[in-house]
Amino acid sequence: MNGELQELRSRANELLLRGEWKACIDAYSQLTVLLEHQQPCDDGASKKALCLAFSNRAEARFQLRDFCASIQDCGRALQIDPNHLKSIVCMGKALLEIDQYSKASKCFEKAVALQPHGGRGDSVGCLLRRSRKLDAQSRTGSFDLTDWILNGFDGPSPDLAGYIEGPVEIRRSDISGRGLFVTKNVTAGTLLFVSKAVAVGRAILPGSSDDGLTGEQGNRLVVWKDFVDQVRDAALRSEKTLKQLYTLSTGDEDEGSHDLGIPSMDIFRPDVEETSIGEVKLDMGRIVKILDANALTENPVLGKKSVNGEEELCGVGLWILASFINHSCNPNARRVHVGDRILVHSSKGLRKGEEITFSYFDTFLPLKKRRELSRNWGFLCKCERCKVEEIHRQDLEAFEKEMECASDLTEMVVRLEDEVLRKKVKGAREKAFVRVSYWEAYCRVLRSGRVVKRWGRRIPDADSLIDAGEAVVGGDDRVLAAAYEFKDVNGGHGRLIGDDMSRVSKMGRAIYGKNMKKQAIRALLQKYY
Repeated sequence: MNGELQELRSRANELLLRGEWKACIDAYSQLTVLLEHQQPCDDGASKKALCLAFSNRAEARFQLRDFCASIQDCGRALQIDPNHLKSIVCMGKALLEIDQYSKASKCFEKAVALQPHGGRGDSVGCLLRRSRKLDAQSRTGSFDLTDWILNGFDGPSPDLAGYIEGPVEIRRSDISGRGLFVTKNVTAGTLLFVSKAVAVGRAILPGSSDDGLTGEQGNRLVVWKDFVDQVRDAALRSEKTLKQLYTLSTGDEDEGSHDLGIPSMDIFRPDVEETSIGEVKLDMGRIVKILDANALTENPVLGKKSVNGEEELCGVGLWILASFINHSCNPNARRVHVGDRILVHSSKGLRKGEEITFSYFDTFLPLKKRRELSRNWGFLCKCERCKVEEIHRQDLEAFEKEMECASDLTEMVVRLEDEVLRKKVKGAREKAFVRVSYWEAYCRVLRSGRVVKRWGRRIPDADSLIDAGEAVVGGDDRVLAAAYEFKDVNGGHGRLIGDDMSRVSKMGRAIYGKNMKKQAIRALLQKYY
C-alpha cells in the first residue's frame, strides 16, 4: 500500500476512533475509491484493506442511524470476505434496527458459529438471543410490560418488536378520508399493532417559569424543529420511509394531486426490502404539511407523564400506521407510547369491519372545549357523542358558565342531573356521554362521603360513573384511577373492586394489553394514586 493510501487509512481510522462519523465516512469513501482503482486491484492485501474500509464505513453509518446504507456497505465487505465477522455483526445490528429480526438472527447465528467455542456468552450471543426474542414478539404479538411497571419504570424502556400482523387494514372511512379497520371480532385489550416512530422530538418542560407561556412555547418550537429535521433525515436515508410518508394526507381540502389511494399493509411490513435513495430533493413543504396533519403528542404510560411530579415530559412524533386512525370523542382504541414504539390496543370490544378510533386530545371535557381543540386539529368531530351533546348544547353551556363561578359544585352537579339528564337526555348511553364531559366535577363531588350520603340517588354513585367512563372511552387511565380511588369511598363498592381487584385488572388490560399481570396493575395504581 503506497504512502497516500496509508495516510488516508490512518486518518479514517482515527476519525472512527474519535467518533467523528461524517468525516469518517468521507475519508473511508475516498479510501474505497482509491483501493478499487489501485493496480493490481485483486491482490490479497488490497482486498483485505477494502473489506475493512467498507466495514468501518458501515459502522460509522450505523452510528448515524443510516441503517440502509450501513447494510449495503456490510454487503460489499462480505462479497470480498463472506466470513468477515465485524461486517456480519454490524449487518445484524442494522437489520435489528429496521425490524428485520429473522435476517438479523441469521447474521448473529453465523457470527456465533465463526467465534471460538461458539461465543454464546458474549455480546454476539446476547444479540442473537435478543433478535430471536423480538422475532417471536413480531410474529405472535405477545408483549408484556409487567416487569417494567413492577420496577417502577426504572431503567430504559422495554425492548419491543414491531408487530404488523394484527387484524387491521386501511379502508375508506365515513369519518374522514381513510381509516384503520379491524378484519375480525376482537375483545378489549387486544393488541392491534406496534410500530416504531419515524422520528420523535422530546424535551422536559418545567412546571412553571419566570417567562411563563412564552418560554414554554419556545421550548415546544425547539422540539418541533428538531422533530422536522429528524423526519427529513429519515426520508433522505430511506426510500421506504419516504414512500410511507407520501401515503399520508397533508390535510389540504384537495388531495387529488397527490393521488392518495388505499395503501396495502405490505408497505408497513419490515420484511419489505429497504433501499437507499442517496441524495434527493424532498418536497419539504409537503412534508411539513404531512407532519402538521399527522404528528401525535406522546401519550406515555401512567408513571412517565412527569418528572418528579413537577416537570412535564413533552414529546411529539410520527407513527405512520397510527396516522391512519381517525379521532372520536367516543373512542374504541387506546395508544401507549413506550420508547419510540406506539402500542395500539382495542379499549372496547370491536366487531369485524368496525373502524378503529382513538382520541387526539383530552375528551373528558364538555362539547364546547372539545370543539375548540378539534378546530386546532383542523376538523369538526361528528361522532355519536358530539351529536348527542349538540342537541343539548344550549342547556349544557348554560350550566358550564354557572359552574365556572359556582361556590357549591355539588349543587351544580345535582341540578345537571335533575334539570338536564333526567328530563331531557334519554337513554343510559346518552347520559354517560354527558357525565364523562363533566368527569372532574363528578369525581370531586363523589370524593366527599358526606355529600354522597346527603344527596343519595340524586347523583350517580361511583359505580355508575365508572360504568359511564368505560362505556364512552373504554380503557383509560382516569377511569382506572377513579375505580381504584373510589373503592373505599362510603364503605367500598364490592361490584367495582372485590378482594381480587378483578374489574380493575380487566380495565387495566384494556389500556396496557391482555398480557398485563394483575400485580402490575396494582403496583401502578398504588404508586401513583
